[in-house]
Parts: sequence; structure tokens; C-alpha cells
Amino acid sequence: DAALIENLLEDLSSANQSLDVVEKGLNAFLDTKKLAFPRFFFLSNDELLEILAETKDPLRVQPHLKKCFDGIAELKFEANLDISGAFDPIKERLDFPYAQVNHKKINPNDSGGNVERWLIEVEAIMKKSMAYAIDVSMRDSLQSDRIEWLRRWQGQVIICVNQTKWCVDTEKTLVDGSIGIGLSGYHKFLCDELMKTVELVRGDIPKALRTAVGSLVVMDVHNRDTINEMAVMDVHNRDTINE
Repeated sequence: DAALIENLLEDLSSANQSLDVVEKGLNAFLDTKKLAFPRFFFLSNDELLEILAETKDPLRVQPHLKKCFDGIAELKFEANLDISGAFDPIKERLDFPYAQVNHKKINPNDSGGNVERWLIEVEAIMKKSMAYAIDVSMRDSLQSDRIEWLRRWQGQVIICVNQTKWCVDTEKTLVDGSIGIGLSGYHKFLCDELMKTVELVRGDIPKALRTAVGSLVVMDVHNRDTINEMAVMDVHNRDTINE
């Protein structure tokens, strides 16, 4: 019966041509959104369309955030839709300290329905918040017990501060031998710190902390072995390293 419809072939050909025009126009539109917020390239066109079709409901973005951001699985929305923080896939929370980093509060309602505009602001405040947390955590680490310090901070912050401190302490040891009397003494200090961290992992701790400390142990082992190798090679100043 369908084959007997008058002008069926012509109508189908015309419909295909119209569909091609629509698809080209849609792809061009989606490309403008992706260029405005490049993290949209991590999404399929269907996923991006789902976000753009629900601009009045910012919460519809939540399921797609983990594809756009490696470390953000969910945003914390207040009742008025102000965005106050973010959660990573293991539920670690990063608060957005707007006042401390001099950034205007983000509310999707202020973007005029353009999702990419407020997501760009989320990306900016994410970076500022991490930098601020690292600065505060660095000061905290200098005046706190290491194990207690580990319990208070996010995994990425812990790794960054730990590596920064290791670099500073290594150079300080090479310059004046103040940490444990030379590299051998610093190596023993690192071994003791590593054992304390391992004991923490063996205990009953939250999943997020266990994940963070597990990564920290890997870095600590590398740092310890590096210092031991430098001691064996009789590295005694920065110039020796450069040579």
C-alpha cells in the first residue's frame, strides 16, 4: 500500500534533503556551543542537546558533569540555585570560597539561559578554589601533625602540598643539612613518615581518605627512594644535581 502512495519517492527525497539541512544547521549550532565551552567536546551531540533543551533546569546538567570535568561529579546547588561547591566521584567536597578569591557568586539564572556561560564560571572558580585550598593547606601542614593534617584535606590538595614540601625540604637539606643532618638523615625521616602513613591506611578510615592516602603512599615511596639514591651518589648540593 505504501508503494502506491502518489509522489512517494519525490516526497522522501525532499524530506531527506530537508533533514540534511536541519542536521547541518544543528551541528553548526552545537559547534558554536562547543567552541564557547570546549569541555562540551567530551559530550555526544545527544547529551549536549539534552543539556541545551533544559536550560531552565540547571540540575539537568548534573549527570553530564563527570564527562566535562575529570574531578567534578556533582555541583552543590543552594535553594536559590547559587552554586556553593562541588563533589568529586568519591564524594570529596570542595567549597567555593567566593569572597576569599574575589569571584562573584555563580547562579545559572544570571546567564540568560546560556549554559556554557555559567559552566565557564564554574571552571574558573574550580581552579581558584583549588589554588586557595592548597595555599591554606600548606600553612596548615606547617603547624599540624601530619596524620591529622591528612584527615582534613582533599586528596589532590594533599598530593600537591606533599610534593611541594618534599621539594622544598630536599633543597633545604642540600643547602644547609638542616633536616635530619644531610640526605641520610632526611631519608630516615621520610621512612618514619611513610610508616605512619601506612599505619593510617591499615586503620578504619573513610573511603575518600583511603583513596587519597593510597596515592600519597605511592608518591612517598618514590620520594624516599629518590633521596636514598641521591645519598648513595653522594649528592651534597644543588650544583651536583645539575651536573
